[in-house]
Amino acid sequence: MGVQKINEFHFRSCTLPLTFFQIPLNGNWHGILSIVPKLVEGGFSTEVRGHRRINSVTLLSTLFHNANLRSSVQAKDVKALLDKLTHTLTAFTQGEMDLKKKMLCEILHLIYGLYLSKSESIDWEGQMKTLLEQVRDKVPKNRNFHEVKRAFNKISVPLKIKVVTGSEKKRSVFTFGLL
Repeated sequence: MGVQKINEFHFRSCTLPLTFFQIPLNGNWHGILSIVPKLVEGGFSTEVRGHRRINSVTLLSTLFHNANLRSSVQAKDVKALLDKLTHTLTAFTQGEMDLKKKMLCEILHLIYGLYLSKSESIDWEGQMKTLLEQVRDKVPKNRNFHEVKRAFNKISVPLKIKVVTGSEKKRSVFTFGLL
C-alpha cells in the first residue's frame, strides 16, 4: 500500500473500507509514515468530502495510538497537524465552523493520541489546555452524545481540565407539601 492508495482514498471512486488503511497503521511498518502529510491535508481540507475527512482523522488517531509508530512521525508533520487542529478547534469554538459530533469525537481521540506521543512541539499546559477549555463549552451535554463526552473527558483528566458531566436535560424538582 502506498501514497497512491491514500490519494484514491480521498476521491469518490474509492470503495476500500477504512480498515484497509487502518491495519498497516496498527502494525510496526515505518513505511506507512509517508502517508501522514496526505492524511493531515485531507483531514482538515474543506475540499474533501465530510466522511473522508472524518476517516482521515480516524487514521491519524490510529497512528498516534500505536506505540510502535507514534514516536517515528516527523516533527514537521506533527507541527502541520497541530496547526490544522488548532485552526479547526479555534474556528469551532468561535462559531465560525460547525463540526459534526463524530468529527469532534475523532479530533478529541486524535488529541489524546498526540498526548500519548509526548511530542515536545505541543504546549500542553498553555495553548492546548486553553483551547480544550474553550471546546468544553461546545461539547454537547445531552445523553445522545455520550461518545463525545467520553472522548473529551479522556483527554481532560491528564490535563486537569474540568470534565463534562450530566446532561442538559432539566430535572424536575418535586416539592412535597406537609400538612
